[in-house]
Amino acid sequence: MNETTPRDIPAEVRAEIESDPLVGIIAEDGRYFGPYHDEATDTVYDGLGRPVDVEAMVARTRRHIREGLQRYEERYRIPSSEFYQRWQQDGLQDSLENSDDFYLWAQMYRDARWMTDEDSL
Repeated sequence: MNETTPRDIPAEVRAEIESDPLVGIIAEDGRYFGPYHDEATDTVYDGLGRPVDVEAMVARTRRHIREGLQRYEERYRIPSSEFYQRWQQDGLQDSLENSDDFYLWAQMYRDARWMTDEDSL
């Protein structure tokens, strides 16, 4: 268990961990505050020493990815699976127009496939 008491944790580190419990932060004084796994209890703790609900975080991440894919599909009027196929085959990554969106969309699609371990969403 983390031996750091809450008052020892710098405010900027606390704020960052509050926004993302699985982030690892190095404070200005060089101390590391990050998640860790207690094998004895099979519990994941955040950098503040609090248990993390990993299942809820995974569900939230999946929802975020699903909503992001839907936004891109609506904006460009093409299913993500079709976009990704064209991205790989047609070299859409060379397109300057919308390139930021396309890179993010492709990464989000890869993440979704990795998280679901399925070929179709």
